[in-house]
Amino acid sequence: MKHTKYLSSIMLGAILAFGGAGAYAAGTADMQVSAKFVPKSICSATIQAIDFQGFGKEEIDVNGHVKTKDQALTVSCSEDTVFSVKVNDQNPGDVTGGIGSAQMEDLFGMHDGSGSGNAVKAAYTIKLSQQDSGADQNMPFRIMKEGGMWNFKKNNTAVSNGSQFAYKYSGDINAGPARPKRTAVYGIQADLYVDRDSVASATTDVDLTGGATFTVMYP
Repeated sequence: MKHTKYLSSIMLGAILAFGGAGAYAAGTADMQVSAKFVPKSICSATIQAIDFQGFGKEEIDVNGHVKTKDQALTVSCSEDTVFSVKVNDQNPGDVTGGIGSAQMEDLFGMHDGSGSGNAVKAAYTIKLSQQDSGADQNMPFRIMKEGGMWNFKKNNTAVSNGSQFAYKYSGDINAGPARPKRTAVYGIQADLYVDRDSVASATTDVDLTGGATFTVMYP
């Protein structure tokens, strides 16, 4: 260890002495500056994956509906906080029209992994189901479509890509999310839709994948 320190001192001295023999070079140093704003309360959102698993042509009904799966979205904050949740489709380009009884604006895309250019036309809807017993029993949700206004909505209301949502409580008259919460649990009902004609000639398995991102929003 002593030898190492000694050699370092010699090398440094040689460099300084050599530099001192000629013109002085301009010394520069770059400093990177960054910052991140963190709200007073930090909220996190968690949800488990939804797997519709395998299905056959005979399981697609006349409305294009295949299966329903339920999941729970939990938002937990470090203290009581006013927030809403925004949902974004990870595959919006895979929605090219309505399927059966499902309207295009309510569909979230599913990608056909067969490499055949989305020959199997599939998508899913997301509906909110009430998990908070304190929420308004008639109109438990506030929902705002992207670029729209807040509106009170009933249980099992479909949300579209880019929508924000929050709970409405009895006595609330402001359509925006105005009541602080530390924890909120939202029931998420996902319904799979497949165009029956698009699978009429399918002879091999086709993997269908999709995804939605839920982001906690602070007003």
